[in-house]
Amino acid sequence: VDFFRQLGKELLQLRGRSNAKARLECLFRTCAFLWQYGDHRGALAIAGHAIELAAATDKPTELRRYYLAQGVLHADSGDSGLALQSYLKSLEYASKLDDALGECYVWNNLAALFVNSGLFGEALACAVQCLRIADRNNLSNLEVRRRAENNIVLAKHRLGDHSGALATARRLISGAQDPRTAYEATSRINLEQHFILALIAQGELGEARKHVAFAQKLLTRFPA
Repeated sequence: VDFFRQLGKELLQLRGRSNAKARLECLFRTCAFLWQYGDHRGALAIAGHAIELAAATDKPTELRRYYLAQGVLHADSGDSGLALQSYLKSLEYASKLDDALGECYVWNNLAALFVNSGLFGEALACAVQCLRIADRNNLSNLEVRRRAENNIVLAKHRLGDHSGALATARRLISGAQDPRTAYEATSRINLEQHFILALIAQGELGEARKHVAFAQKLLTRFPA
């Protein structure tokens, strides 16, 4: 972690527009590493610097990527207002670039932001919009679809549509693969949590216990 913190500080000291492409890639990897290890302040500083560099060198694809990262960092820091602003800027660039996958990333993050803010109707609309864009553009990115449908499950549950939440979650569980990495395990555990909530709401306690046990096994296999 100390290495990446120092690298980030040195990258921030660079001025001018030379080697922008390489610098932006190094900045992104450093930003992601610091975020993963909980240094949100350091990661936000890097994201802000990268946005300035991308704007100065007219790199809209990088602006889309960095505004999205900035939104995630603000959301994780508890600042929903700034997260929303960053996500909307990322969505603006994704739309200009006709970047359907980039748009889906933003709509999924907006759905998660609204869920965490208690705006479940808005969260549901954002997740549905993500799926519409994915269908319209024949996107094959399964993770994007899983995230959107996972957000739909949680939003429906919070809105009181327990049968709808359970039906969607059951379909997702039936098509899910056994996780092979910690990232896949985290995604599956989130899905299991939402499925368990839907099962309990419908009084299916026996099946809920089975999935609690399965989630616990995943936590044992992938403790990180």
